[in-house]
Amino acid sequence: MASKKVLILPIVVSIIIHALMLSAAGLVGMNTDDRLNDKAIIVDLQKKEDPKPSKVEDEKTDNSSPPVNPVEAAYDEIFTEDTISLESSDERYAPYLRKVKIKIEKSWIYPRQAFEQKKEGISMVRFSLSKNGKLLRNMIVNSSGYDPLDRQALNAVRAAAPYEPFPNDINLSRLHILASFHYHILE
Repeated sequence: MASKKVLILPIVVSIIIHALMLSAAGLVGMNTDDRLNDKAIIVDLQKKEDPKPSKVEDEKTDNSSPPVNPVEAAYDEIFTEDTISLESSDERYAPYLRKVKIKIEKSWIYPRQAFEQKKEGISMVRFSLSKNGKLLRNMIVNSSGYDPLDRQALNAVRAAAPYEPFPNDINLSRLHILASFHYHILE
């Protein structure tokens, strides 16, 4: 019985702390005003552009900033994403992408059946990694035209997982990577 009490106390404390944190972030209302009904299902993965200043009749502009919506601010802070090619030379991503590529190359092979039938092509895979390096999803975005080649490209990305966590200079919650797998038989 004492061991159950030992387990219940941390769980209760954790629930209270999480409720307070969510309340402070404006994600959970502690009263009944139901602030999130309209905002809870909005998903916008594109970066928002600054709105163009609107002209006022007397040509004066309002320099005050618009009120900050706590739900949108928390969403932008929690779910930051970017999509980049595995071959990118962008200084922010290149060192990390090199490590990802090396891991994938270790598990990537030319499927025997495709090799024997002299099938060639390029499979384009899009895969998503979480901040801790976990593979969230992968899919073919451009098929080689031959299923075994596409499957092997997907399998290589899966077999290389999990990847290293993002370095501190990549301040994202998700990174979507586009990778081309070129299957070509040299004769």
